[in-house]
Amino acid sequence: MRVKVAQPHISNIRKFLLLLCFLHIICGIFPQNNFAGFWLPQFLKDYNCKELEDLGLQIPCDSLYNSATPSLFNGIVQFNHNLGTGALISKEGLILTSYPTAYPYITLHSSPECNLIRTGFWAKTKEEELHCPGLSVRFFIQMEDVTSLIINSIPKNTSPSMQAVWIQNRINELTQIYSNNGQYVVEVKPFYKGNNYYMFIYEEYTDIRLVGVPPISIGKFGGETDNWVWPRHSGNFSLLRIYANKGGNPAEYDTTNVPLHSKYSFTISLSGIIKDDLTMVLGFPISTNRFMTSYEIVNLLTKSNSAFLEACDAILPIIQGAIYDNENIRLKYGDWFLGLANNWKQKKGENYSLQKFNAIQRREARENRVRKWIAGDSIRMIDFMNLFEDIEKICVSLEPLAEQYFWFSNITLLSSKMLMMPFQLRGIKPERGVRFSAQTKEILMQNYKKLMSNIDLETELKIIKASYWNWQKIAEPLRPSLDAYIAKYYGGNVTNFQHAIVYHSIFTNEKLFKKYLKNTSISSFERDPLVRYYYLNMEFLAKGEQQLMAYQEALEPLQKKYLLALRELRYESDRFMYPDANGTPRLSYGRVSDYSPSDGVIYNFSTTSAGIIQKEISGHPEFSIPEKLKNLLVEGDFGVYSTDLNLPICFITNNDIAGGNSGSPVLNTKGELIGCVFDGNWEALTNNIIYHSDQQRAIAVDIRYVLFIIDKFANADTILKEIKSSH
Repeated sequence: MRVKVAQPHISNIRKFLLLLCFLHIICGIFPQNNFAGFWLPQFLKDYNCKELEDLGLQIPCDSLYNSATPSLFNGIVQFNHNLGTGALISKEGLILTSYPTAYPYITLHSSPECNLIRTGFWAKTKEEELHCPGLSVRFFIQMEDVTSLIINSIPKNTSPSMQAVWIQNRINELTQIYSNNGQYVVEVKPFYKGNNYYMFIYEEYTDIRLVGVPPISIGKFGGETDNWVWPRHSGNFSLLRIYANKGGNPAEYDTTNVPLHSKYSFTISLSGIIKDDLTMVLGFPISTNRFMTSYEIVNLLTKSNSAFLEACDAILPIIQGAIYDNENIRLKYGDWFLGLANNWKQKKGENYSLQKFNAIQRREARENRVRKWIAGDSIRMIDFMNLFEDIEKICVSLEPLAEQYFWFSNITLLSSKMLMMPFQLRGIKPERGVRFSAQTKEILMQNYKKLMSNIDLETELKIIKASYWNWQKIAEPLRPSLDAYIAKYYGGNVTNFQHAIVYHSIFTNEKLFKKYLKNTSISSFERDPLVRYYYLNMEFLAKGEQQLMAYQEALEPLQKKYLLALRELRYESDRFMYPDANGTPRLSYGRVSDYSPSDGVIYNFSTTSAGIIQKEISGHPEFSIPEKLKNLLVEGDFGVYSTDLNLPICFITNNDIAGGNSGSPVLNTKGELIGCVFDGNWEALTNNIIYHSDQQRAIAVDIRYVLFIIDKFANADTILKEIKSSH
């Protein structure tokens, strides 16, 4: 819109400067058109459709979400175990998702003789597709606002503790009513810290099979070095399929099951992207805390994240060195390492970004605006009395030691497969005076051998030494101690104790395990070095968790009050406030965008195959290129997937994403699939707390590179034909 500008009068300039200042303040708390937000399906029509249409949406808004007819939200699935999101790309239940989603199952079906991590896997027929035990997907069906049904069920003058009981009972009732005798999975979740409750209905399928995945040298090209980094050149994707019984209903794995005939599948576009194109991302972001106060951010930076990073810094290099040096150890610990390393880098980047973008000061400014709003009304002053003072008091009371107890013990247990065996071998601790039956012994022995087949004792010894060293950072009177036990049984020699955990425990020495099964006793179980170290960590995990839970419980009613005040303030300015991510279906929208991470540096919004060649380091575990791929790239044999003589690899947008969006489809203005999200960028790892439109980017693999790998590299003609025939 053009505006005529008259010659300015001095008073007009003053008015303009005042208006500019006012707009700056308003935009600071109510940012317009900066693409922040995880928007719920039910409210798109009321809060987002007009803006989407103004931005260039070319499909009816009803086609985004419609509980009566198939819509875009019917084309996505949520994986269990927080593995992310997937997109249906054929009428036969074929799912496109990120590489890490399939990684545990590639590992499961791999062996030193048939290493699918190294070679990749492409099923030529449906009979060759590999079962993924324990993996399931949910289709989102519909959502409802049930706030009044829950809140109105609470009797007046009910105590806070009893309110929680009433709420949970009402949620249980609604879950049972709407599950239709178990046909559907129903979840009722709190939003805005419990000021609202929404119900989500899903249909869950449990027979999922691996269809195709590139070798790790393509799927994770760049490895941990490039994780959370742009520019990126990964073919980060995998293909899975949903199976159902012959009636199309969910069913457990069975060879007679058939591919699901999906209600909706995305159309794929090869037309590509240009800068500033409107993009939409659908998915199930797991968790954000966008309304965290400045006091909580201080705790995150100085207590929680620092303890987590301290624990990981000691252990992660040990595992990384082991898996890069030995292919067999990679099979055993690769999946273990990837998840932990991803969280470590995310937390490290979060600390960096929160400080770089002055997150504490920005939150203080927002809190001051809420304080001013509260002070503007006598009733509000009573309703929100001492709100921020009480939050500050609780946050200051959190002991850093609680975080260290929690994270040191947590990472000690999470990083070691061996230490978790007393937990995984259920029933291994005998009851007093009870002998194991022959059947119990056989079951325990089988489970023991299965667990041991995925353990490398030399790697475990290094992990134990690193974790034990971690505990020495805590002041001696406060840290866990087995001094008396080590003095009695190992002459006070810690090194001997560490070796005993790994090589002389009933859980790591098959001869000793058999002997234990033959003559079980509580005393021999409890005296075992591994059991002692396991329970020591469990004890301090419980101590830390207890204190952290008490801290969170004290904060919850104050957080709820704060969110109520903040929403009311925003409503007065006619702004709707999106809720935090919590694993429910969401839409975010943005644009294809380059960005500048620092002065004098500009990153383009897309990468090409030239970058793969430039990054190659022959023999390097992260930057090696399969010979066949290299030949295709050097020869320029790109087929229909090229643009301007280049093969597109990845691109970035400023869509709002969070954990759980891995595998989310990136859609264009026509609702066509153009890419698959698999990561975010280092410079904007504040995104769990603060969205920064200038810096935050969603990293996606271009669908043209996905199809190129399926077609030219894998020669997976059957899969390619299925995808093409569905569109």
